[in-house]
Amino acid sequence: FLGVEIGLAIAVAVSLLIVIYESAYPHTSVLGRLPGTNVYRNVKQYPQAERYDGIVMVRIDAPLYFANMQNVRDKMRKYRFQAESELHANHSFDAHLKYLILDMASVSHIDTSALHILQDMYVTYKSRGQQMCFVNPSLLVMQRMIDAGFVNLVGRKYFFAALHDALGWALEDMDQEAVSIHLSAGGEGDDEDDSIDEDLLGDEGDMKQPTNDRKPRVVEMVNSGDDDGMVDKV
Repeated sequence: FLGVEIGLAIAVAVSLLIVIYESAYPHTSVLGRLPGTNVYRNVKQYPQAERYDGIVMVRIDAPLYFANMQNVRDKMRKYRFQAESELHANHSFDAHLKYLILDMASVSHIDTSALHILQDMYVTYKSRGQQMCFVNPSLLVMQRMIDAGFVNLVGRKYFFAALHDALGWALEDMDQEAVSIHLSAGGEGDDEDDSIDEDLLGDEGDMKQPTNDRKPRVVEMVNSGDDDGMVDKV
């Protein structure tokens, strides 16, 4: 009833608004490992996907720039709070989140403002004893991170080509830390403690290599209606 020109104008305006909204509020998701595979998927879409205590894996599905980076930061904070709440509920208040792994394969661009916020996030998490790891950034994104000094700040060893590599490294590091703590505690104990330490040694007295046999847990996600399927407990 309004005419073809007005109808086209409204359609174009609505399309632009949708693009702006999706750009300012990018889709993110918490990932889990499908049982028996090296495939990682959104835990909202695959509730049976396995997650590991002390580790949060997040995928970002959009370019990062000044208009949407704060939203990404807020979502990361939400994921961290939920993971810590689950740790305290399943274990004790001594348990804490250690690794935040970001899958950046879908991030095609990152600007200076987003890099500044990402650097601030890294420093904040690092001060809490939480390490951020980055997976498969594109050549352009990686070059910008190098030029900004972000890679040197974080350390090149925390950048991985595949999500499975990052998870395996994090699990191994956690196992090594557990072995070190056990040995340190055993060194201060009596003969009984020394006998416990022998379980960690091989036949020739060499230290057994830590294995990534940490049992995963399947998390039942609650659909809160937002794009990431997580419950905001902030």
